[in-house]
Amino acid sequence: MKNLKRMTTRLEPPTKWVAPKDQIKTWTVYKGDKVEVISGKDKGHKGSVVQVLRDVNSVVVSGANMVFKHVPMSKAAPSGKVQKEMPIHVTNVQLIDPSTGKPTKVFIRREDNPETKKLETRRYSKATQTLIPRKERFDSRYDQKEGRYDTQPESVAEITFKPSLLEPVIPEGVLKELHNVYKHGKSSQKATARS
Repeated sequence: MKNLKRMTTRLEPPTKWVAPKDQIKTWTVYKGDKVEVISGKDKGHKGSVVQVLRDVNSVVVSGANMVFKHVPMSKAAPSGKVQKEMPIHVTNVQLIDPSTGKPTKVFIRREDNPETKKLETRRYSKATQTLIPRKERFDSRYDQKEGRYDTQPESVAEITFKPSLLEPVIPEGVLKELHNVYKHGKSSQKATARS
């Protein structure tokens, strides 16, 4: 099977590769940014970045560079085809200026954040000098709502284990069973080694 995978790309598509010297070192486009495609078949299409593929210098933009993918027929895909976005090279997209709504080149400036008192890199539009904010990374963590299977704060604070030096942490019966399994495992290994 391994030799068959090497011969044909139908079973496993070839992975694209970019030499480390050709990989982009400083990125200005991040996941969640609003961008516009500036070249190719979808020129002028605006969308948000769904995925950033740094190994191949590409990004996936929602609704851009759509292709058909053949999948097994099901209720979700009765024709056996689904559309999906394919990667676009990062040089073919530009960030959208929040003040004008047009694509713009950006420059990076390192500044102190007054709240955290840490040095941060910020992106600014070259045309209007306005800040292009970066989307928070962990938005989904804070958007979660409590459900009926979530642990209540009162039960988290409750102390259920009280350690004692007089009682072992693991009951003696369990320790004996574990010791017997280990002992029998050793003797069976010795017996197989002799024969």
